[in-house]
Amino acid sequence: MPRPSRKSRRGFSLVEVLVVLVLLSLAVGAAAPLLQQQITASKRRATLDKLERLHAGLAGDPARGDYGYLGDFGALPPTLADLNTSAAKPAYVVDAGYGIGAGYNGPYAPRVQSYQDAWSRDLDYTAGVAQVTSAGPDRILGNGDDLRYPPLAPTLTGDLTVVVRGVPAGGGSEVSLTSAEVLAFVASAVNGVRTESALSGSGPFTASGLPHGLHGVRLAGQGSYLGVNLLHVVEIRRGSTLVNLVLEEP
Repeated sequence: MPRPSRKSRRGFSLVEVLVVLVLLSLAVGAAAPLLQQQITASKRRATLDKLERLHAGLAGDPARGDYGYLGDFGALPPTLADLNTSAAKPAYVVDAGYGIGAGYNGPYAPRVQSYQDAWSRDLDYTAGVAQVTSAGPDRILGNGDDLRYPPLAPTLTGDLTVVVRGVPAGGGSEVSLTSAEVLAFVASAVNGVRTESALSGSGPFTASGLPHGLHGVRLAGQGSYLGVNLLHVVEIRRGSTLVNLVLEEP
């Protein structure tokens, strides 16, 4: 049987091994930054998703008629954790007259299990401002790599104007009514309880700075309109909302 040649039995030389190791190190070095970029991008996406969910819990999605915690309480929560706990909060109750509720109707961000970003740092939230911020990859709040949603803090209040016109008992054209013929009230969520307060003015009737969400308007006839009452639900968004209502003289 022929013996293997000396050449076929020769292993790798030290130089060849070193060359392979150098090439491998170069490949790993080139791939490491790309891998780190992918990890950072994944953490950014996860954090932004959490910020969006928390914002939706705070202020809802007005385009869908959802106003989150704000709509049910009339104000934003003291902390992000308050979105998902009913402790020490009034229960959700639907007003029999208006058919709209107030009180805790959460959890408002059910898919959020913690209030930290993907870099294990607590998210930044200021009570009264519907905006949540992550310090980003460098874990230092207040510089260029912060993640914030929404980018600009939204306005969460609006104004209401109620114009009331009356239909005379004897017929004829509608007439504008003043506080001599009608009193106007707005029912808003205040700390989770539906609370009624008088609208300003003697006609038209106004209120400013109402939180976004559903509010009730109640008219109580006076004078020749005594005994005539009307309930109406209005949706308040940013800007001014005008409501035209009509009472019929008895």
